[in-house]
Amino acid sequence: MNTMPKYNLIEDIGDCEIQKLEFGFEKLTISIFDREKSINYKINLSSVTYVVFESNHLQNVIETIHMFENFEEALKFNSFLLFSSRFDISNQIIEEDRFLEIIYICPITGGEIVAFFSGLEVSID
Repeated sequence: MNTMPKYNLIEDIGDCEIQKLEFGFEKLTISIFDREKSINYKINLSSVTYVVFESNHLQNVIETIHMFENFEEALKFNSFLLFSSRFDISNQIIEEDRFLEIIYICPITGGEIVAFFSGLEVSID
């Protein structure tokens, strides 16, 4: 398993399929498959305090992944602002969560994913 810098992977992840979400105590692992390159990626988030994922599709294909340093920065991004309003995120998180990093995954098909976290590791299997 190779570890990659998070921003290199995130820029190159479009049109990949989310194959699995694994939850643990304060952890979330997102397994992604790139059919074009035949590569499996894992995004491991630690110290996760908040997650939203909703989908009515069996296949969840990524368009883009956005990373934000904190909640206020994320709210400046229009599609995150709309998603946040729809799920009333600002009223569901505690004050300390506003300063955590945020991953926001936008789909081609399937649902959006938002997670607040403080540790991230990206690997290739």
